[in-house]
Amino acid sequence: MSTHSHEARGFAQNRDSNQRRADALFKKEEQQREGQKAMAEYVKERQAELDKTARLRAQRLAREAEGANGGGAPAVNSRNEATRRHRPRAGLQAGARGTAR
Repeated sequence: MSTHSHEARGFAQNRDSNQRRADALFKKEEQQREGQKAMAEYVKERQAELDKTARLRAQRLAREAEGANGGGAPAVNSRNEATRRHRPRAGLQAGARGTAR
């Protein structure tokens, strides 16, 4: 009877081993499917971004061409040099030299 129980334990261990391998394979395949789905979503979003960029660039170029042909200069920046605020660069204020931050 001891050989029968030994065979039963071996069968149970083999079944557990097969179950673990099947579970690992299933998990790996599931991760692969999720990865493919995520990649497809990424590619779709990237293509939409590229399409939008191309459309906006075409609109900008059309506006610039229309402005150049219309005789008026495009209003890129309406402020002139005299009305701009000049900010000192960081670290160059009086007393800031030589001090560690």
